[in-house]
Amino acid sequence: MPKTEPGAPDARDAITRAHAKQLVGLAFSGGGIRSATFNLGVLQSLARLNLLSKFDYLSTVSGGGYIGSWLMAWVNRKGMKDVERNLTPARVNQPGRKEPPEIHFLRRFSNYLTPKLGWLGADTWTVIAIYLRNLILNLTILSTAFGVVLLLPRWFALISKVNWTPIFPDIEWLIPFTAVTALVISAYSIVSAMRYFAVSTGREPDPIIPCK
Repeated sequence: MPKTEPGAPDARDAITRAHAKQLVGLAFSGGGIRSATFNLGVLQSLARLNLLSKFDYLSTVSGGGYIGSWLMAWVNRKGMKDVERNLTPARVNQPGRKEPPEIHFLRRFSNYLTPKLGWLGADTWTVIAIYLRNLILNLTILSTAFGVVLLLPRWFALISKVNWTPIFPDIEWLIPFTAVTALVISAYSIVSAMRYFAVSTGREPDPIIPCK
């Protein structure tokens, strides 16, 4: 059960009220444009069965947010009944009937990550820059981890060759302890850094919005 902030309504009460009202939600998961294309088929199937208007809430994330925002914009402009009627595949595929402009727009701009292709287009260079940035960040973490693993034996060998007895008479027992400690700290630092980047680059799901 999620924690409730001081002064905020109890989440359990909200869930209880939602169950009492028998609310139904529609969730669109992520997956890029493939998710949006798949969810378009889901919407058309629901429209064919006259079930699209039965949902009370819409929850989306990532690629599902693309098709979800498209649907809500259409509903806000034309209303749920008109959307449900135009989404029905049988109506769209009738001879001589043109595809609704909203669906045509979605198909035309399905490549929403780089809508304007070309070597001089800003979208193309933006995608290239993002790819190179992520590649460099990942290689930096991996190369640092491998470098530490490869250099630790050399560093320990170098330390062991130094005659520390005149300075620290009882240093012999400290060398293996230092080596193990350094290895554990290095491994922990690498794992912590990877977990930090994984959490910091994650995305929270879009807030639930009414579907009616």
